Amino acid sequence: MDVLQYFCHPLETLALLKLRWWGCEAVHAKCDMKKMEEDRQLCYSMLKQTSRSFSAVIMALESDLGYAVCIFYLVLRALDTIEDDMSIPLDVKLPLLRSFHKNLHIPGWNYLDSREKDAVVLNNFHVISAQFRRLAKGYQDVISDTCHRMAEGMVVFLEKNSVVDTYQEWDQYCHYVAGLVGIGLSRLFSASQLEHPAVAEREHLSNSMGLFLQKTNIIRDFHEDIRDQRRLWPAEVLRHTGNPHLTLDDLLLQDNRPAALSCLDELVGNGLTHVPDVMEYLHAIRTPSVFAFCAIPQVMAMATLERCFNNPTIFTGKVKIRRGESAFIINNCTDMAAVHELFRFYTNKP
Repeated sequence: MDVLQYFCHPLETLALLKLRWWGCEAVHAKCDMKKMEEDRQLCYSMLKQTSRSFSAVIMALESDLGYAVCIFYLVLRALDTIEDDMSIPLDVKLPLLRSFHKNLHIPGWNYLDSREKDAVVLNNFHVISAQFRRLAKGYQDVISDTCHRMAEGMVVFLEKNSVVDTYQEWDQYCHYVAGLVGIGLSRLFSASQLEHPAVAEREHLSNSMGLFLQKTNIIRDFHEDIRDQRRLWPAEVLRHTGNPHLTLDDLLLQDNRPAALSCLDELVGNGLTHVPDVMEYLHAIRTPSVFAFCAIPQVMAMATLERCFNNPTIFTGKVKIRRGESAFIINNCTDMAAVHELFRFYTNKP
């Protein structure tokens, strides 16, 4: 089946070969790990281990900004790992989250009791925090503040048993776990002076960048999340099915497939409302490496939503875009004209 798809999608096959053999400027690393000190190498190694999708575009950023974004990612991945770890009792987890940003300034602090797959960032947090303290103060302030604000948001939803009832609460949840990331990244871009200060100032656009990605992930991961007792679709979507007794778990049942697809398509439509903000944000980015860093995940999200729309596989497994398709997107996210064309392609795809 994998071999057959290469014959069915020749442009994607060529893109995959091009990316593998000749590389692409958008994901061409601007730092040489072999010439780095050991702790810096370890941070980039943890980045690759915990972020298969973002590590290449992060390493393609200009070295100063790229390393700040690397540390930013690792800090937030550590925070997210604490939140996701169901083995940590709530009475331990909540104060740990609230004070987590303070650990950035405590030499030697780490956390060795996590059972999560990304526990490596907690086990080695003393290395991450030491590298954090070597960053320019402007970068440090952004990372610490974002970590603090995100943790406070996580606590809000943990205290209410992570229930997402309305669309407004869904937006709020996505703001805490992804919108704040978008806002923090924009502040880092402006702090590096590679981008205009206005990029950081227009927080509503940065927030939409994060929400578009997060909502796409939540829509795509429905089956896995329900299996792991995470219910992140807003319950409000069920009320539009006409069945007052329907629950999110019920959407996995074959007998409820029509209602499930109706809920799915409504959420895809909600996610697409962020596209105008995404386009406006990308129009303001002037540095090629920053543009690629921002644009590639957004186009990947658009491709994923197209694949999710009216797709019953959402309720039985996981929907993915093809590797060749990903390579095609990476190779072609070169400017706004290309991004417009890719969005138009996925919008009009039958």
